[in-house]
Amino acid sequence: MPAPIAWEPCAQGTELDVPCTREVSLAPSTRTHVFGAAVDVSASGAAVGVFGRRCPGWDFVLLAELQGRVLTALALKRASDARRVQVREVVQGHWLAVSRGNGRHTILGGEIGLGLPKRIETLRDESDTITAYASGEYIAVQSRELLRWSGERMAAPWDGHVVPEPTLWGQYAFFNRWRGALQTAVIWDALQGERPLLGFAGTKLGRVVTDGTDLAFVGTSSKGDFLAASPFHGSSQGLDVRKFATFKRSPGTPVVGCGLVAVRVNDRQAMVVRIRDGQTWTVTSREKCSLWCIEPIGLSCQEMIAQSYGSAWTMVRIPLDALGPGTATVPVPLPLVQELSRAAK
Repeated sequence: MPAPIAWEPCAQGTELDVPCTREVSLAPSTRTHVFGAAVDVSASGAAVGVFGRRCPGWDFVLLAELQGRVLTALALKRASDARRVQVREVVQGHWLAVSRGNGRHTILGGEIGLGLPKRIETLRDESDTITAYASGEYIAVQSRELLRWSGERMAAPWDGHVVPEPTLWGQYAFFNRWRGALQTAVIWDALQGERPLLGFAGTKLGRVVTDGTDLAFVGTSSKGDFLAASPFHGSSQGLDVRKFATFKRSPGTPVVGCGLVAVRVNDRQAMVVRIRDGQTWTVTSREKCSLWCIEPIGLSCQEMIAQSYGSAWTMVRIPLDALGPGTATVPVPLPLVQELSRAAK
């Protein structure tokens, strides 16, 4: 098994404007980039991340506790056909990855730290990427069908390719539908089927994300993009959707955890918002970046985990208590359209 993951302090004053730790720098000959950064934070606060390592003739994709212990390692023989692995999900104790090579996409997955990787499906496809999603209960590949981890198959509740990508969490699937001129986010499970969840007049909805306790999304209206969030109890009942911030440029996809939501705001900044009262903190990168410098990928009650795209692609951990008192903001209630409000009562 490859060596445990190790961390070192970020270079003070040159990486971020707050204290952080970063994955220990490795020689280029021993490190390979993993396509798809992901972190799974459990209810206990323990976090598992995805890391890449290189050995002669082989590439490794590691799923490891952020504290260091490697739980699962995929060994992939380096080939001349530019084989690569994209980790699509690390969620609810499971992982899902796509290996591309020889004109095929092989979907691999399993329970973190238990058993050998499972070959879920192999597709002949010359495209660079395919879509694949997972939760603790379901797997979805290419938006065609749902699979349980046990192997049972069922038709996908959405119709073909949907934008934005669906979200799976536990027994639920979240995806968007158009109802006339209104775009709605719907929730589905095998027992109750599909029902509307979110919909706002004159608003286009981004991907809905959840940790099972809260949900968040980025919306677009005539006034621009905004971040909104709400407590979540398995249906539209009890939703208290509020707008927390507006943006001049399109932000990233938010992540939620421990009553917080984090999102990339622009090329150099990320934002953390406390959902119950709107208290807000910002993290600013001081590096030069070709795309963007910081992308939140996980939240616990102690830290924000982010992918940093500065001088080297790496994972950074930012203690929340290092962010200072933050800024008080007043969340703006976001009322559902009338038909959804009636359904939620």
